[in-house]
Amino acid sequence: MTYCLALKMNEGMVFASDSRTNAGVDQISSFKKMRTYNNGTDRVIVTLTSGNLSITQSVVNLIEQRANDPDVPNVWNAKSLFDVATLFGECLREVRKETAAYLDQTKVDMGVNFIVGGQVAGEPQRLFLIYSEGNFIEATEETPFFQIGETKYGKPVLDRFMQPETTLVNAIKCALVSLDSTVRSNISVGLPIDLVSVKPNQFEFNSQYHITEDDAYFSHISTSWREGLTTLFDGLPAPDGFESNTQAAVTESAQPLGTPVAQTSTQHSQTLTPASVNASVAPVQPSSTQTEAESSSQDNQSSAPTTSLMHAAQNNQPAQRSPAVAANQQNTK
Repeated sequence: MTYCLALKMNEGMVFASDSRTNAGVDQISSFKKMRTYNNGTDRVIVTLTSGNLSITQSVVNLIEQRANDPDVPNVWNAKSLFDVATLFGECLREVRKETAAYLDQTKVDMGVNFIVGGQVAGEPQRLFLIYSEGNFIEATEETPFFQIGETKYGKPVLDRFMQPETTLVNAIKCALVSLDSTVRSNISVGLPIDLVSVKPNQFEFNSQYHITEDDAYFSHISTSWREGLTTLFDGLPAPDGFESNTQAAVTESAQPLGTPVAQTSTQHSQTLTPASVNASVAPVQPSSTQTEAESSSQDNQSSAPTTSLMHAAQNNQPAQRSPAVAANQQNTK
């Protein structure tokens, strides 16, 4: 698995990808998932890949073979980013058609995805997500980013912060936090990370980074994000009925939270808020039959103290066996 993302804002675009590929925990390796095509004059194109490595590599090789032939449609003579996305879709379908008969026999997962984005002179920056079947969709102002691969861990931060008005530098930070969150939560995603940014109507990369394990800035981003979340979490207000995040409020009745189990079958069901629990729940009074039974049971037991597992756990004490239980256990040895 891998994780790649592309962000599109008014100030430009950001592309980022990890480089980990695995075929099980014993077969983990690094492969570059990002390809770039720019001539400095009329086009800058970035592609990201995820899924079956043999399929994606075959598609990229086919794209680059055609790039050397001026007589066929390719990334260098395409008149728009839409044409480039169409080219990738066609090459993907061609590769799948050639390999499907063989891979289907062993039930190999042929799922792949591509992200293609950038700019061709004469049109604005555009961003496309290409599916396994070769069809694709384009990013809009309502959906200013695409993800492929292991997407779920890095999506929350993008949902909260990514907008068309987001600055380019904040988008870079957002991409790094998204990748860091994914790396921390999924072993199939890992460094090095490749990241590039592109400004509109500039057919050169605004910035390019290759981030390794010892990168000081990425480590600082990771640490600052974790510590910042911890500080914000600790500062969240406590729910009703609590004085703080760690101490329960003490009221005059000092009753436990919730309705005792013995009362659930006789009382009408009701919804209690934490603030009203102490005033609405009364202690359970034992019946006379229960009291007599308990007294009789206590008379038949030894005066040695016994401690239940629950009581011991609550008071940090070791549980003790009654003499009768100990004797029975000795007889069974």
